[in-house]
Amino acid sequence: MGLSFRHGRVDDIPRWLELASTGSREMYDAAALAVLPEVWRTWVSEGRCEIHCLVDDSRPVAEQVQGVVSGVFVTDAFADGLVAQPSSSLAAEVVRREASGRSVVLKPAEVAAANSNGGVNGLGIDFAFAGGWSALTLIRWTRVLFESVREWGYGWRVRTALREWIGQDTMLMARATGWPVLRDFSRGLKKKPPLLRRRYFSAYTLQDYRAAPTRLPAALFFDYQEPRFRFTPAEQQLLVLAVRGLTDAEAAEVLDLSAHRQGAVEGHLRAGGRAAPRVVPPSRRCRAVVDPRRGEAPPPAGVAEAAHARAAAVGALDRQALARARRA
Repeated sequence: MGLSFRHGRVDDIPRWLELASTGSREMYDAAALAVLPEVWRTWVSEGRCEIHCLVDDSRPVAEQVQGVVSGVFVTDAFADGLVAQPSSSLAAEVVRREASGRSVVLKPAEVAAANSNGGVNGLGIDFAFAGGWSALTLIRWTRVLFESVREWGYGWRVRTALREWIGQDTMLMARATGWPVLRDFSRGLKKKPPLLRRRYFSAYTLQDYRAAPTRLPAALFFDYQEPRFRFTPAEQQLLVLAVRGLTDAEAAEVLDLSAHRQGAVEGHLRAGGRAAPRVVPPSRRCRAVVDPRRGEAPPPAGVAEAAHARAAAVGALDRQALARARRA
């Protein structure tokens, strides 16, 4: 049995919808589920949402995606409003706003700008498992979930980490790992919902981290999170592709550069190698994962050192998944 996660793709949307409909403890109402596929498609195609598929390799290929988790970065106004006045059905509200043209989810360039200033606000969205999650499910997938969170949050100056928990069991898990619960939406109701349907809201801020830096959320979101890069959004995108082992031509194709501009890729990489700060702890330095069978060369010196080992691991996982798909 091999449990892992990989980055989601547009062709995963039908499976995500199935999981969200049956395995998320009614995170979305019917109206939100109706527009969810198109919202996901927009977010993924524009790079505005990090969606991870939780994969169990021991299952048949069609059933290997056993869970889906995702996160977005939202505006300061929306995050501050939630901390001041928490609201229930948070994921559904974000989806409805997106569908109605009142989006609070930042685009990549806006995320990069926020990261260079006051920091970003991370909001956990999807959290669904096949058959619904349980305490045993969470225990089984805990290691993968932590790695998923680290992959999503690494390299950002996190201002606030926000999450709505559904079910008293997940709330207790959150409390045990140090998350402060700001609002219990079942409190004060004459008829409380079942334990597995109760909603709780928590937010972990930079101030919380400074007050109690040893809590688990601090390690996941705030440890070593000062930005390592001083690049433009386009350069940041290019460096991610380089660290994942793409050739110059492949990177140019992903970035939709015309043939006569592909030479700019090499120039940007050289500039990135010179600009990459040497502040990554030695234990976290790595070489980018490359595939010598495809004739790929490692990126320039400095780029790989400035990348977390997790980025290299994701590149390896992506290629392994592609290889398995080709053999299937």
